[in-house]
Amino acid sequence: MQPALSAATRTNPSRPEATVRLGGIQYVDAVAFGIRLGLKAELTNAGRNLTLKSKWTTLALEADTRECAVNGLRVFLGEAARDYKGGIYLSRIDAERFIGPMVFPGLNQARVPALRTIMLDPGHGGIDPGMQNLKQKLNEKTLALDTALRLKKLLEAQGYKVLLTRSDDRHLSKNKKEDLQKRAELTERARADLFISIHFNSVASKADTVTGVETFTMTPRYQYSTGDTSDDREDDEVKQ
Repeated sequence: MQPALSAATRTNPSRPEATVRLGGIQYVDAVAFGIRLGLKAELTNAGRNLTLKSKWTTLALEADTRECAVNGLRVFLGEAARDYKGGIYLSRIDAERFIGPMVFPGLNQARVPALRTIMLDPGHGGIDPGMQNLKQKLNEKTLALDTALRLKKLLEAQGYKVLLTRSDDRHLSKNKKEDLQKRAELTERARADLFISIHFNSVASKADTVTGVETFTMTPRYQYSTGDTSDDREDDEVKQ
């Protein structure tokens, strides 16, 4: 387990970094941010790639892409890293709410209530099969339900109260939008502390680079929930 930051390896991990405004977004110097967390920096590829490392952590960043790697795990930032004046910059939100807490759990995070009730949502169901492998005669809805039922037993054995949006092969509405809304309503009525929707996705392209488990989490406030970042923000480069 990664130890707490010591005074010898950082200054003040919760101290706000100086920011620069790029494309209407506040960015921080990734090297300075890394130093604050006790991570050593190495710039390569004419300064377009940055690796921040400690004994326990390796964070790899590349300019002009949201994709990065944390200890070899492929993850996506809310905003692309930026090459600014020969250095790599991270959006302040990504640094404070994503990378920081991932490297040192609990950093800059508000205390959350105890986790007691979990709502599991097996994707699709009924008239909606989800993705299909016709050759193997497999439907996503069947695999999602099987996984949810197995996970329910494991979580209950650990003392959690576990609910399901569906426990058999059914849809909640023939209308897809209403079906998704009903799953949310069930979760709200149960006052669940955590909602987990289970799916088995398919990738038509880049299949050689996409493997394993894919996890989506709630997008932090002020960031896009998709990769479409088209807007009217200007790249004004105004220092704050």
